[in-house]
Amino acid sequence: SLRGSQPRAGDEGPAATCAGSRGMMSGAGACGQMMTVTMALVLIVIGGTAFLAIRHLRRMRWRPIQRQRVAKMPVGDLREELGISRGIALRRLQDGFGSIVSPLQFWRCIDTAAILHQRLAALDGLPPRTEQAWRRTVLQELRQLKARRAAAGLPGLPQRIIPGDLAAQARWLQAAVSGRKTMVCWPLRDTDTEGTTRLAVGARAVYVTHESEPALAITCTGSDMRRFEDIDSDIALAEGEHASIEDWRRDRRRIYAARGRFDPGLQIVCETIRIDATFGR
Repeated sequence: SLRGSQPRAGDEGPAATCAGSRGMMSGAGACGQMMTVTMALVLIVIGGTAFLAIRHLRRMRWRPIQRQRVAKMPVGDLREELGISRGIALRRLQDGFGSIVSPLQFWRCIDTAAILHQRLAALDGLPPRTEQAWRRTVLQELRQLKARRAAAGLPGLPQRIIPGDLAAQARWLQAAVSGRKTMVCWPLRDTDTEGTTRLAVGARAVYVTHESEPALAITCTGSDMRRFEDIDSDIALAEGEHASIEDWRRDRRRIYAARGRFDPGLQIVCETIRIDATFGR
């Protein structure tokens, strides 16, 4: 009968049953996704914590070794080493940390700069300060330098450290500012180890002091490479710092030997330059 064919209460039929099953499956899927995301976040936190702990332990193990190295370093090399450490740290601060080892290199440079500052302060008879205080000072100075370089329009230029000790640096700067310096020479082995990269013709770079202060900006107008023993007087005198090639060879031999083993066959990059701007000189 018609009355008998009417669905009883609570009998939703096959369609309702399928819909309920789909709802349950959807709920289970959402729960599974939440669990996956949660597990991923937990793993990220654990991995990040482990990385920071390992980095801290490596720094703690590395600092005493660096202190011993700095303690044995000749006094004349301390400021140049300080300039190299600050320069590398400043480049990392400006260019960002492009790899997982970049932060470790940055903090090692900061640690080295603090250790060097501490020894230089002791040699100069200044009041003692802790390494932690020097690290804060170095970080603050580098942030200020980053801001000044940005204001001068220099962040995108390769950075080079003026070679030698303070006396050699002053002589280098005087030759550059006076216009006598039309060429720069440096060992090929220093490529990418002290912030020096060989320039293509037309490329620009900025030279900085040992304190990472910008000194001048240059454009490369020519590039060549020769062995140290094949450098002639035209190239030596074009550097503008010496009156004869003998003086040039004597001075450069001393500078190059201080940064590594010297031999007459050392490959020297010789770049003809144009000085575009000077800063604070």
